[in-house]
Amino acid sequence: MTVVKRKRKESPFEVFHHLTKMRKDITDLLLRDFGYSNEKFQKNLERKYGGKPPDQLADIQRQNLERQKKRAEAFDEWFICQERNE
Repeated sequence: MTVVKRKRKESPFEVFHHLTKMRKDITDLLLRDFGYSNEKFQKNLERKYGGKPPDQLADIQRQNLERQKKRAEAFDEWFICQERNE
């Protein structure tokens, strides 16, 4: 005996699909509301490290600077990709 479609329970896979979609929507909303500016990020890095070039920084500071720049570039690529998909 079959169950009418409207009386069936949602499958667990649909819940994961809805959660993923909701997470994406919340992230997009936050990005639109708070915004992101690569220029502001670069100015913040310059202020944080005193405007010194990377070769004049200590090893730990240079590693932190490179890690932050890589993270910002990855986010910038993702952010631009998200804007193009919409």
